[in-house]
Amino acid sequence: MKKIIICIALTGLLFACSKTESPTPGELEQGTDLALKAKPGGGGGGIIVTTNNPMFPSAIQSTLRGNLAGGNSTFQRGFCWSTEPAPTISNDTVMAGFGNGDYGKTIYSLTPGTTYYYKAFALKNSTVYYGNERSFTTLTIGLPTEGVGIVTDIDGNEYNTVTLGTQVWMVENLKTTHYRDGTPITEITDNAAWVADTYGAYCIYENNPANKAVYGLLYNCFAVRNTHNIAPIGWHVPTVEELITLFNYVGGYGLAGARMKETGIDHWQEPNTGAENSAEFTAVGAGRRDITGIFNGLQQKNFLWNGGNTYDVWILSYNSGSYTLDCCKSNVSPYGYSVRCVKD
Repeated sequence: MKKIIICIALTGLLFACSKTESPTPGELEQGTDLALKAKPGGGGGGIIVTTNNPMFPSAIQSTLRGNLAGGNSTFQRGFCWSTEPAPTISNDTVMAGFGNGDYGKTIYSLTPGTTYYYKAFALKNSTVYYGNERSFTTLTIGLPTEGVGIVTDIDGNEYNTVTLGTQVWMVENLKTTHYRDGTPITEITDNAAWVADTYGAYCIYENNPANKAVYGLLYNCFAVRNTHNIAPIGWHVPTVEELITLFNYVGGYGLAGARMKETGIDHWQEPNTGAENSAEFTAVGAGRRDITGIFNGLQQKNFLWNGGNTYDVWILSYNSGSYTLDCCKSNVSPYGYSVRCVKD
């Protein structure tokens, strides 16, 4: 199944151009200035540089991608970018290794809501080969607005809400022990029984009732996708697309997780890196129940089911300012994850 994961890479050193001598490998990454001859990416000697579409542009970062063909291990590769068209290596620049093939680099400290133009390039002696120009626009950083007040589930549990863009979300993990039509959801405490269930079940982390109030309940996929419907009337378990919409609204990669996590270390382990909860989503480290029935991850991770036809789960990790949208493997029904509902 498809997997989207955040990878943080070290950004290379920037450089500008002014001197005339030719570089030795690695020299640019030490900040050497050069006066270089520019050639198009399809220029002499069969050197072809291609600028590919970026991956995961967020409000503050983006992963640039390119390809070098016709060179060799002495060719340096990199990217240049600017907020104006036709960037060159006199603009912001990052190096990305040597040699032929695909390459990429994540650039940081971008300005939200801004269009950037970029090119891949290759460098050999005093000649720079540019690829085609592409552009991307960073996401804006959406702010929360007032929710719809309190929503109540079939058990009488009340949940605060927050409006984020066009969506209204619960601010707590689901706690219901009944489907919306009043049908009870089975509580399973035994590990073997949990693994064997195919009808729909819930549990409390480590079967400790004190964990329910703060972290909510953990449900298997049969409960989440049961036709009796686990969400309160007027609400539903979000689809992957709705989770991505939320993620992008609050800033995307490198920012969303920090803006959605509860601050402090009451419900997250140290260091709870970057947590600010400025989106007021108040994610807590509710942990999970794994495919053997064992509990793990309390105050470390938050796993959220989606309500679609895939077994994707959304994960917030305590030691990252971001999140991964991950796909469980086959036969994932024994996993117990949290549920956050979104308004219809």
